[in-house]
Amino acid sequence: MPGDYIWEAPFYIGDKDVVNNGLYYWRVAALNAKFPTPSSAVWSEWKNFRWDVNQPMYSSGYGQINATVKYFGPAVNLANKVYLQAFDNRGFTGDPAAQFVFQTGTPQLALVTDLSNAATNAFLRGLTPGTYYLRAFIDSNGNGVRDIWESWGYANYYGEQRAMYNVRPVKLDNSGRIPAVQIFIEDCDVDQDWFPDAWEYEQHPGAYPGFLSRIGPAATWLFGDAEINPNLDYSTGWGGIPWLLGPIASGQTQADIIKMLQGKPLAPDGFTLEEKVELGLMPSDLLGIRITKGPQVDPITAKVKWEMSIARDASAEPDIRKLLGSSTTYKYDLMYSPTLENPQWRSVKMGSFNLGEGVETVLSEVPVAPTDPALRIDLTRGFFKIKVVRQ
Repeated sequence: MPGDYIWEAPFYIGDKDVVNNGLYYWRVAALNAKFPTPSSAVWSEWKNFRWDVNQPMYSSGYGQINATVKYFGPAVNLANKVYLQAFDNRGFTGDPAAQFVFQTGTPQLALVTDLSNAATNAFLRGLTPGTYYLRAFIDSNGNGVRDIWESWGYANYYGEQRAMYNVRPVKLDNSGRIPAVQIFIEDCDVDQDWFPDAWEYEQHPGAYPGFLSRIGPAATWLFGDAEINPNLDYSTGWGGIPWLLGPIASGQTQADIIKMLQGKPLAPDGFTLEEKVELGLMPSDLLGIRITKGPQVDPITAKVKWEMSIARDASAEPDIRKLLGSSTTYKYDLMYSPTLENPQWRSVKMGSFNLGEGVETVLSEVPVAPTDPALRIDLTRGFFKIKVVRQ
């Protein structure tokens, strides 16, 4: 139909394909049933225009917003994937009014993960006077838009006022003043498995869009995602719950457990090397505990099944125990508390085992509802820990 049609091309100064001001060319092609694809017969003549959106506002009619974008998460594939965008609405809907992409090998990209330098590392140009809202995200899958699982952040009032997460408006006027904001990109966890989704994608990019199902705690774990997972450990059956391991003294709180994890370097199973030596273990020995619900449905007869193992890596350093032809005897004490706030740890299973060569496993079941009501275990909440001492 006849008439005038206006279309705004989604090109931005600082984008992947448009970096600087300069002379640009454009042409259009009208397609119909006869000409379904562009060809030399349907293209218009080339037209040119000069792009000049440099600050200050009063010299070109366009303004600029500076930003410091930071990300301190586990994702590492950031080149050409970190986007900074400005929108005319606080819901970040529609096409952005301006966009900047952090390019491979640039100082701006290096500053994104630099903990010690808070310098401006991005700018948004070509903005007319008005109010804008800024966000940044990591385009992990490279499709040019932010998916719900991709890491992101937005300009807010963090550290300035109580309503710290309110979206912060940024105003541009004709004064020539260049406003500046700071944005921290945070990881998402849409599947609630305590693993950052961006990191999960980088482990299995070929599994997109089903990559979120490739990593996560075992479905049989009694307490689901109550684990502390400081090393993003998913490689073994025990991965992800080192706070359930180790010679933990009765009466310790959650803060004590976290402090232990943040102390000396940890072995893969959550022990420090010093603790392993004190227990008479080799540094490569892996200790693990798994607690699952029993198959019983009746809550009166239900039991908690638990399994503890110490696995010896035969390919590691020589085992002193094997050279001496001896084994080590350990005592264990499995304890339960319904809460970690003023915990009341009580023993639910005690015993001993010998560690020789290979894999040693302790299997047992603990009644959920024994005769004594004070000894009952609440399957809907609570925490287990095990104390292991050398006899």
